[in-house]
This record gives sequence, C-alpha cells and structure tokens, in this order.
Amino acid sequence: MMRLVITDAATEDVNDTWEYISRDSIESADKVVQTIYDEILRIGSTPGIGHRRTDLLPASDIFFWPAGRYLILYRVEGQDVVIVAVFHGSRDIPAALRERDPDE
Repeated sequence: MMRLVITDAATEDVNDTWEYISRDSIESADKVVQTIYDEILRIGSTPGIGHRRTDLLPASDIFFWPAGRYLILYRVEGQDVVIVAVFHGSRDIPAALRERDPDE
C-alpha cells in the first residue's frame, strides 16, 4: 500500500493559498483548500495520474495534477507518494521550484 507524504513546503503552499484567498472570502478559501486536499487524496489512491511537464522540467520525475486553478506537483518514491508543491497554474513553476530547498 502506498503512503501519502505531504512535504512541509507543500503544506505551506496550501496555507499561503488559504491566507491569500481568505482576505476576500473565508468561504472561498475553504472551498479552494478543500478541493486541493480532495485531489491530493485522489493522487494518493491513484499514483501515476496526471502528466509530466517536460517543457517545464526536462527529465523530471514530477507529475502534475490539477486542482481547480492550482497544480499539485508530486512524485512517487518507492511506496511513497510525495506531494512536493501546490502552485497556482499561472506561476512560473521552474523558478518557484529553484527557490525551494532541494531536500523539501
């Protein structure tokens, strides 16, 4: 059985998303975050869904899966499904990943 792991960075991404949206509407922020977590659970139960973006991350093992206007980035490591990041779809993903600690 696969184990779902959400990195601290990905958790922070979701928290930052909630904070940003909640400035206008707590209800909307809650809905977006719920959608993200629903899709994270879907990834955990169906590893390998989504697609790789070799145009953004050549030779990468990272999969992309949509959650509304957001993208969940994850990889499969043995028996672990690791959620790496949750970014808005309009974000410069390669640049955002370069800013991350490589161990996250």
